[in-house]
Amino acid sequence: MKRIFTLFVISFVTISLLAQINPSEVFSNQFFIKPLSTDNSVDINIKANYYMLGSTKGILEILDAKQELFSAEYISYTNDDFKEEYSYNLFGKVTEYTSYSREVDTWTGIDKFLFIYDSYGKLLEITVHHFDFSSFNPLAKFTFTYDVTNNLVERLFYYWDGSNFLLSSKNSFSYDSSKNILEEIEYSRRGSSWAFSRRIVYSYDGLNNLSDEIHYKYQLNEWGYISKNVYTYDTFNNLTEDNYYTWDGLWEISYRTIYSFDDSNLTEYIMYNCDGSSCTPAKRYSYIYDNYDRKIEMLESTWNLEWVNVAKRTVSFDGAGNVESFYSFVWENESWLNSTRRVSYTYNNDYAFSDLVLPQFSEFESYSSSVFNHLLLGYKQESWVVNSWEDYYEAKFTFVDHNLGLSVDNKLGLKIYPNPTSSYINFEFDNINKPTTFDLFDINSRLIISKTIENSTKVNLSNFDRGVYFYRIYNSSISHGGKIILK
Repeated sequence: MKRIFTLFVISFVTISLLAQINPSEVFSNQFFIKPLSTDNSVDINIKANYYMLGSTKGILEILDAKQELFSAEYISYTNDDFKEEYSYNLFGKVTEYTSYSREVDTWTGIDKFLFIYDSYGKLLEITVHHFDFSSFNPLAKFTFTYDVTNNLVERLFYYWDGSNFLLSSKNSFSYDSSKNILEEIEYSRRGSSWAFSRRIVYSYDGLNNLSDEIHYKYQLNEWGYISKNVYTYDTFNNLTEDNYYTWDGLWEISYRTIYSFDDSNLTEYIMYNCDGSSCTPAKRYSYIYDNYDRKIEMLESTWNLEWVNVAKRTVSFDGAGNVESFYSFVWENESWLNSTRRVSYTYNNDYAFSDLVLPQFSEFESYSSSVFNHLLLGYKQESWVVNSWEDYYEAKFTFVDHNLGLSVDNKLGLKIYPNPTSSYINFEFDNINKPTTFDLFDINSRLIISKTIENSTKVNLSNFDRGVYFYRIYNSSISHGGKIILK
C-alpha cells in the first residue's frame, strides 16, 4: 500500500506520536473524551506496555516489522506491498520507525522517523526523513519542552530548507493544578519573531470533565472566534452530548452528536446536521456487546425520514479471548447481503499481551474494537467476489526474542545499592567467580559506562544527569539487568 507520508507528516507527528508523551499527564484524558471516532473503521485498541512490566516470561517479544502483502490482482499504483520496521531503546521506546513500499521485487523507502528521549523517558525530539531517489533525506523536526511536573509546555516545528532546519511554528500549552490543559496557542514564524496564529481555550466542570473548548484565530490584531464545542455528561461521567458551533457574529450550532450508554458501554451515537436553529438526524451507529462486554456488532444507518440500514460489522472471539474473525455486510433490497469482506486473525497464544513490546504509536490496522490478548501473528482480508472469497491482502507481524538485558529473578546473590542514588553505587555478589562486566546505558541506549567489576566494587555516577538508567551485568555464564535511578 503506497503511503504518501509527506502530505500528512504534521498531523501524524502531532497527533499520533504525541500519544506517546504520556497523555494522562500532558493533555489529561480530556483530549480523548469522544468515545468513538466517526470514521467507519474501528482500530484495535493496543494498550502498549512500554516499560515491559508484568511479563510472564523471561524473554519478551518485540515487534520488529509489519508487512502488508496484496494479492496479485489488487497490486496497483495505490496498492503496493507495504512494510514497517521498528527499533527500540533499552526501555522499550521506539527510537526509529521506517516505512517501505515494494514495486515488483524491490523494497523502496518511504519515510523514517527518529526519536530522542530524556533520561526520564520523555520525548524530546522527532526528526522526519523522506526517501528521495536513493536515500533518506531530512524533511522536518519537532522538539518538545516540559515543565517541572512533566506537562508539555512547548512544541517547536522546523522544516528542512536543503541545508538547515528552520523554525516554522510553535505551540505553547498551559495547565491548571489538576494537569488539565487550559490553553494552547499556535504561533507562526515571521522573520525573526513570532506571530499569533490560532488559540484553543478549555474549560472544565467540577469533576474535571472537559465542558467546552473554544477555537480562535488571530486577525486584525485581535483574537476572533472560529468555533466551539460544548460537552455534556451523565452522572457516570460518560459523554452524552457534543454540540459544535461556528461563529458568524453569533454562535450557530452546526453539528450535534448524542451518545447513549448502558451500565458501562457505549450503545449508540447519533450525528445531526444543524442549520443554526434546528438539527436533523444524519447518521446512527449502534453497538451490541457479549456477556464479557466485548463489542460483537456495529450497525450503521442513515436518516431518510426514517432510519435506513447501510452497513453491519460483526466480530467473533476465540476461546483465548482474541478476535478471531470480522465480517462486513451491506444492506440492499431490504436485506443483508452475504458478507462483502472478512478478516481472520492468527495468534501465538504462548505469549500473553504483557510479554509484548509494541510501538507507542500503532499501525496495527484492523477492523475490530477489541483488545487482543496474545501475540498477533497477522491477519488476512478477503473480499466476496461473485460466489467465493478472494484474497485481498495479508498483514504479517514479525516479533523477535529479546530479553533487553532483563532477568526475571536474581539468583546471583547480587546486591546493588543504594538505588536510587545521588553519587555512588556499590556491588556485592556471592555467586559470581569470574571476570564480570558492568555496562550502564542512558534512556537513548547510549553506553556511558563499561567496566570490569568484582565483589565490593564502587562506581561513581555523580557526573551524570539525574534520571533513569539501564544497567547490564554479564560474563560468559550470566546476564542480569535492571534500572538505576540517579536523583
